[in-house]
Amino acid sequence: MTGLLFHKLVKATASINLLYIIYVLVSLFLGDFPFTLLWQKIALLIFIINMSIHARLGMWSVVTDYIPYRFQNILLRCIEIYLFLIVIWVIILVCL
Repeated sequence: MTGLLFHKLVKATASINLLYIIYVLVSLFLGDFPFTLLWQKIALLIFIINMSIHARLGMWSVVTDYIPYRFQNILLRCIEIYLFLIVIWVIILVCL
């Protein structure tokens, strides 16, 4: 992945996350918070997937900068599995 693509992907995921957080805060103040509508659940799933992509990009940056090369691959795979399990857990919770 090139540096420009990485930078644009981080900025895009951060922007989408910010929009969702603003929506949640506004709906909290308007008393609309219990998200029961289908589109709100879909928005939450998109937010969680987007957040995991953003976290993966950030952790890749930290791991490649500060962790010795021989440990980078295994640590990145553990992080990816952890983020994948979080996404699966949220999908299960939202679908119930």
